[in-house]
Amino acid sequence: MTIDGFLSRLASLSDSPAEHPFLPPVFTIADAGPFPLKQHIKPDGHTLGGELLLSFDSLSVAPVILGAVQSGSDKRHFSVTLEPASLRGKYQLYYNECAQVTLDTGGFMAPLPAEGEETGEMTEEKYWRLVQLEKERAQLNQSANGRVLVNEYNEHNDVYHQVFTENEQLRKFWHQDGASDEMGEHTSEALKSGAVINPPDGQFGAKGVSYNSNAFAQQLNLWAACLTNHKEAAEAALKFSDTVDLTGNTQTVTVPLTGEQVHASVYAEGRAVNPAESSAKVQALHTALCNIVVNKVATDSDIQVCHGQGYVMDLETQQRLQEIYQASLRAQDPMQRVALSSECFEIALPQSEFNYLLTAQPDGALTLKLLATTLRIPQIPLGPEVGEPVSTRFIRGLLVDRIASGLTRCLREMARQES
Repeated sequence: MTIDGFLSRLASLSDSPAEHPFLPPVFTIADAGPFPLKQHIKPDGHTLGGELLLSFDSLSVAPVILGAVQSGSDKRHFSVTLEPASLRGKYQLYYNECAQVTLDTGGFMAPLPAEGEETGEMTEEKYWRLVQLEKERAQLNQSANGRVLVNEYNEHNDVYHQVFTENEQLRKFWHQDGASDEMGEHTSEALKSGAVINPPDGQFGAKGVSYNSNAFAQQLNLWAACLTNHKEAAEAALKFSDTVDLTGNTQTVTVPLTGEQVHASVYAEGRAVNPAESSAKVQALHTALCNIVVNKVATDSDIQVCHGQGYVMDLETQQRLQEIYQASLRAQDPMQRVALSSECFEIALPQSEFNYLLTAQPDGALTLKLLATTLRIPQIPLGPEVGEPVSTRFIRGLLVDRIASGLTRCLREMARQES
């Protein structure tokens, strides 16, 4: 389908509100939080204190009504208007004595400043890293294989943010020895200079691990963190390496590639990821990992499945994954938290506009990117337990992102089906 055809189809749906099945009547939003509000509180009558946390559940936006579709400055730009709706949900204020969240899970995965320190400003380096990330996403969208990778992340990005926020062991192993931080800096520089992205020698972090070794280890870490409540996101994490497999790279085998070579491999015709084959591999790996991590029974067959798909599964790896999985269980244990208040809320959302950029890829597929939205969420009324006023602007911004993501996913699915 052409851009003109897609926009014409979308505009026709706005003229017939009852005939746009691609939009559900309600946007169900993934649970959000816990978000740290204060590093430590000690309420009256409580012997022990802890970090004040805010979380949301049972979140939804309704009714979802398409108001208008308008063309922008050129045919690639368009806007979608949603009619006024209500954001409903339940917030919980509580504290616990688990490790504090000191990782910027909504940004560059860097350590957060300590309480009282200056918040890190947007530097020129950070700005160009963001520009570079958007450029890489745009390039990946130009091929079917690349879109598989981008779509798998897009589908579950809210969940991945959630588990990094709530799982202290996942954050610990992400930053341990500094390998992930150094890899991020190296990748950025390699993409700019044309150098090899994944050098075979062990040069990252205090232990000098290889690029592939840490990348595939972090993939399994994310799987373990999602396993408890987010099985689909866990399995999607195992698919991240499908496109990389086409290059011959695994955790134990390194085929050095520049950014240009990675893109060429992803774009190569005849090397598309086979969904059926991918699903079978993921299920086999998922089952083996569950036996090792959940049941703590590592049979030779399970170990062989992991090795056969290029993963290291030694005793150290097994223990690491088990620790992350156990941390995800603790995060759900109500005995770990001291409840302060819990209330249902409903907030009126005004009519909102969402601006998009539509791109026709070389293979004829249509992809779209959210550029901006006018949606804003008013201040959320919290209980008196908070004490002096605290800013929830960043948290409300994350909720805006999640609502916008719901609309964007629906539009992307429509574009995929129409194509």
